[in-house]
Amino acid sequence: MTANMEKKNKLGHFKKISVTIPEIINLNVGGRKFTTSKNTLCSISDTFFTAMLMGGIPSYRDDSGAIFIDRDPDLFSIILNYLRTNKLHNVNEHNIDSLMDEAKFYSITPLVKKLELRGNLLSTPTCVKQMIPFDRGLAVVFNHLIKFYFFSDNNGWKCGFDFEYHSGEIELVDFVLESSSVRQFLIAIYSKEISLWKNGDYLQHNNNQFNDPPHNNIDPYRPRRVPIEICSLFKFVEIGNYNLKNCRVDSLFFIRSQLVTLCTKKGRIGIWKNSRLFEQDLKENDDSVCVITAFNKTMMDYLFLCSNHGVIYLIDMQKLPFRLSDGDLLINEFYKDPDGEEITAISCLCSVCWRFNLHHCSHCPTEIAYGTKSGTVHILVQNPETQFQELQLFRTIQVHLSPIWKIMLDQEYLMTMCTKLHARTWSLVRFRGMISTQPGLKPQSNFAIRYSGHGLDTIHDIGPYGHQEGMKQVFVEIPYCDCNYANIIYASNGQKICTLESVDGSKITSVCGLSIDIRDRRFIFTGHENGNVQVWDLNPAMKRKIKENRPNEKS
Repeated sequence: MTANMEKKNKLGHFKKISVTIPEIINLNVGGRKFTTSKNTLCSISDTFFTAMLMGGIPSYRDDSGAIFIDRDPDLFSIILNYLRTNKLHNVNEHNIDSLMDEAKFYSITPLVKKLELRGNLLSTPTCVKQMIPFDRGLAVVFNHLIKFYFFSDNNGWKCGFDFEYHSGEIELVDFVLESSSVRQFLIAIYSKEISLWKNGDYLQHNNNQFNDPPHNNIDPYRPRRVPIEICSLFKFVEIGNYNLKNCRVDSLFFIRSQLVTLCTKKGRIGIWKNSRLFEQDLKENDDSVCVITAFNKTMMDYLFLCSNHGVIYLIDMQKLPFRLSDGDLLINEFYKDPDGEEITAISCLCSVCWRFNLHHCSHCPTEIAYGTKSGTVHILVQNPETQFQELQLFRTIQVHLSPIWKIMLDQEYLMTMCTKLHARTWSLVRFRGMISTQPGLKPQSNFAIRYSGHGLDTIHDIGPYGHQEGMKQVFVEIPYCDCNYANIIYASNGQKICTLESVDGSKITSVCGLSIDIRDRRFIFTGHENGNVQVWDLNPAMKRKIKENRPNEKS
């Protein structure tokens, strides 16, 4: 009897307090102000918020009268959005552990259960982490597995072989196809340390099993095509591993058969060549260490590195990239920004560095466009007549109010995008392959990419996808995390081409694009949380879009 009376008195006390609580509640979480309603905070019972509003937990107020909570505001915004919509957005493998701690602190039991399920889904090997296209092929990266797919006109896409990695979870990966005729790969994987692997041992030890018969009418220099069944028997052998002096690797990529690793925050550069590793810090005047803010490897023979001091450095990868005297890398100061601003993005274009000829020629014009932290874009040009002189500043444009995040210079357009995901494009007029000064750059369009995330670290690779030689480049727009559809839009004008919706309704975890020169095929690949990869051919949608833009054209 007494217990029931105490329970009734307690409930009555809470009801009296709830009547005095205003409908609009102002919160100060970690210094950031939030405004919400009482119904939103009390939408789930038995939480930190219900106890706080009922007086069960002491609360403190700031000078403006808002309730102060000393927690992370970015994570709180995700939790508040969950209380409003009962949906979970902007959750990825980088913030799920921290978000789990916050959900436990606020005692939101349904959210904790959802995050536990989401964490198990992200940690399983079925989730596609990354996809890397190569010449008529695709590599699909999981946590501990890489699957290689090859495309042929007769058989379509088929899995050639797998590569299993059990030493740890794959964080970064890149590879180079050393021999396309026998599909011999050199793979670099970063997981706490960098390890290099090579396949083809089966081919070397069993070369006689699939050699062509010695007929006189067979060309001995004809490349051999190895069957997929034989490729699946190849074994990968580890040929080396190293650390970048205990620096965390941010970028890892091949330039031909040379592996380049970068620690951008500490300005550390490592180049692996011929079983030797060469390391060096990017320094200005041999004093202060520069932060690597952007890089470009499009021209294949050259690696451009940009620093926070406004300097573009050049490493000639075609020559020996180190000094024989002391073993240091040959890093040359290529160009310095007139205002010394931090360079945040760079794009290079050589008119002969097309998809059929990746070698740079000094007799052809070289064009470089780069963007700075203040939103300024500079275009540099080096003509064949002035190849032994320094680059000439062709044009300076004040285009954005935020730092430049992406920039792309191709044969027809210049595209820039700032960190607010706002893009602008200009059309180019060329004369004999060089940018013409008259009429110069002409504004084409401006548009924005939709994304509801809180930072560019969590965004997918939006592109642009496609060649720089005048072919239509596209962006892949995924409006929010854990979305099951993607919008394909033109990078030149922002027009929407089509929407790719997941066939099985699964959420998209990674995106990449591939253009195959034969028959001008354009593919978009979407990797999903259940391990599936869906292949989309953009040609029909792009042709339909062209007809819509030209209604008078005969079909």
